[in-house]
Amino acid sequence: MAVAMARSYDQLCPVALSLDMLGDRWTVPLLRDLLWHGPQRFNEMLEPNPGLSPALLSQRLARLIDEGLVERIEAGGGAHYRLTSPGRRVEPLIAALYDFGTPLLTEASLSDGMIAYIFRRAARDNGHRLWDIPRAAKLSLVVGDTRVDLEAGPGMLRVVAEPDHDPALRMRMSRAAFIELATGRRSLAAAIEDATAQVEGDRDLAEAIMALL
Repeated sequence: MAVAMARSYDQLCPVALSLDMLGDRWTVPLLRDLLWHGPQRFNEMLEPNPGLSPALLSQRLARLIDEGLVERIEAGGGAHYRLTSPGRRVEPLIAALYDFGTPLLTEASLSDGMIAYIFRRAARDNGHRLWDIPRAAKLSLVVGDTRVDLEAGPGMLRVVAEPDHDPALRMRMSRAAFIELATGRRSLAAAIEDATAQVEGDRDLAEAIMALL
C-alpha cells in the first residue's frame, strides 16, 4: 500500500534524506522497539507506548513497510512486524541516539508516562526473570510526587489503576534515585542506605522487582 510522503526537506543531503524517511513522530521509537525486542504483534507495539494511538501506529507501520524497513509476517498464529535487512541499518543510529539521550535523563524529564513505560517494558523484556519474584503482591511506587500502582508475582508484573489498591509493599524514592536505578547506575540497596529510597514491606521482594529495570 502506497503511503503519502510527509513534507520533504528537499535537500540533496544524507542527513535531510534520512529525516525525510525517519523524521515523523513515533517512527524512530517504533524502529527502536523492533530492533531491541524483535518481531512484535500490533497490540504488543501499542501496550508499552500509551501515547501512540492505533490509527497512528497503522499509518507509521504502513509507511515503514512501504519504505522497505519493516515487513509483516505470519508467525505464531498471527501477524507480526519485524525489521527487514535494510531496516536493521538503523542500529547505529539508535545506539547513537541512546548515548546522546542518556545524559538528558533528568528529574525534569521524568514524566508519569515514562515511569509507567519503564515498568511495562521491563515486564515485556524480562519475562523470564519475573519468575524470580517469590510471590504475588500488590505494591505502590512513589517517585517524587508520582504514584504508580503495580501487581507483581511469579511470571507477572503489570501497572494497574484500581481505586481500592491496597499495597503490601510500598516504595518511595526521589526522582533522581529512580533514574539511577532504571539506568543501572545504582542499586536499590545503595539508595536505601543513603535514604534516597525507602521501602515498607519485604525488601527482598522490592529488590527483585527493581532488578528488572
